[in-house]
Amino acid sequence: MLDVVCFDSTQSYLDIYDCMSVWVSEIAQELRPETLLIGEHPLTITLGRSLKAPSQVLPHAAAHAQIVQLERGGGATLHNPGQVVGYPLLRLKKRQLSPVSYLRMIERLLIDTLETEGVSAGLQAGQTGVFVDSYKIASIGVAVKQDVSYHGFALNVCNHLNDFNFINPCGMDASLMTHLKKYNPTCDFIDVRNKIINKIQTCF
Repeated sequence: MLDVVCFDSTQSYLDIYDCMSVWVSEIAQELRPETLLIGEHPLTITLGRSLKAPSQVLPHAAAHAQIVQLERGGGATLHNPGQVVGYPLLRLKKRQLSPVSYLRMIERLLIDTLETEGVSAGLQAGQTGVFVDSYKIASIGVAVKQDVSYHGFALNVCNHLNDFNFINPCGMDASLMTHLKKYNPTCDFIDVRNKIINKIQTCF
């Protein structure tokens, strides 16, 4: 079973990132068990390696959010409180997983989690992530180092959608972002987070 480490929005994005980076190396050397880092971030904008210039970030964004350039896939992604962010740190070859098959598993377990909340979600042709109709509810960006997966997913549960106006999320219009609360007004962040933890532990 994976180790699970939870964090909250009182911890900076870079603190969690630094922790993840150290643990990836330790897991690769089998000095630490595979681990799931999961929680929520303060308002942060991250830029993936496919984004060569910050064209997806509006000029005034830096006055409101920390902006961090990363080596994960994808473009601009926004994190804020009320969004479940998960970083599974897994030895992929040991599990006979390619980065693509691993990503597809993450998409499926998020879809399954949303189904338990009464929401029918799915995939969209040519896009990574999870959608409800044409609206994006979860973003995924993964990287692999020393055969260990890192970075991961962000599921919008009860976060402020207006924050997405600071970016063009992964090249999309901000108005196409949605969250679980729109479809299930009684959803609970901790309950959804725990459901995801249970599904990841079962899946991996």
